[in-house]
Amino acid sequence: VATAVSAAALARRAGSSTGSGVPQAMAAASAATVPVRLAKQRDAQAAAAATRELIRERSELVEADADHFTLLGVSQGASADEVNTAYFAIALKLHPDRLIKLDIDDSDKRAHKLFARINTAYAVLSDSKRRAEYTDIVRQGGEKVVREKQAAAEAKAMQILEAEEHFRIGEMALRRDQAATALTAFARAVELNPDEADHHAMLGWATYIAAPSDQRPRVVAGARASLQRAKQMAPKSPLSSLYLGRIARLEGNDTEALAHFHEALRVSPGHSEATSEARILEARQQKPAAPGKPGLFDKFKKP
Repeated sequence: VATAVSAAALARRAGSSTGSGVPQAMAAASAATVPVRLAKQRDAQAAAAATRELIRERSELVEADADHFTLLGVSQGASADEVNTAYFAIALKLHPDRLIKLDIDDSDKRAHKLFARINTAYAVLSDSKRRAEYTDIVRQGGEKVVREKQAAAEAKAMQILEAEEHFRIGEMALRRDQAATALTAFARAVELNPDEADHHAMLGWATYIAAPSDQRPRVVAGARASLQRAKQMAPKSPLSSLYLGRIARLEGNDTEALAHFHEALRVSPGHSEATSEARILEARQQKPAAPGKPGLFDKFKKP
């Protein structure tokens, strides 16, 4: 009996030993996978951290209006293959599916906007024609600078057109003997476009004739200064010399007036108004008026 019991006991022990081998093996296998899972978790965390840093870094470049080359991290002389490599390296990291996999929150759409800008940069730099045009823009200072230059040029063009409109208003006012209106219009024309010599010339003339006769000695210096400025800006224009001559004539200085009219004719032979003014003064110098009788000059002594 003892032997039988012992055998039975031994059998039970053997069975117990054999049955416990499966869970022990499973436990050992599970324990072996722990380091692998931890390693994968660490890798995922590192990848997520690197991606967040990439988003932060490149988003700052976007906010700073960086050019496409800088955004992709390539030089202006980078080859097409280098551009492709740089683009795909970034695009794969920013793909929405990968962000979800890395559990990266993009509720503020920062990564989404960056991904769109990266795609735009690649679309331009991977096209040879568009890349050449874009490179030229970058060399001019970048898209922002080019846009500012274009906006400034457009604003300047509008200013010039407005100045011309005021100039025409001034000319029309002079033809209607509205000297004060003309003065205001020419002053505005000069303000809008100070680089136009004729604007300064007409401002000088209007400044003089708009003043009452007893006030002209006070404005004559300023009027002449505007005309001299116009002459310096456009030495081949007869306008400044014509009006300098008229002011000299009205101030009673025939010799100075004639010199100005001759200068106008020198730069513009046959100029009708300068020719007429010069002939009047020449005739006056050749035939003095009789005592007490108005001279020929006095008939033309008007603004």
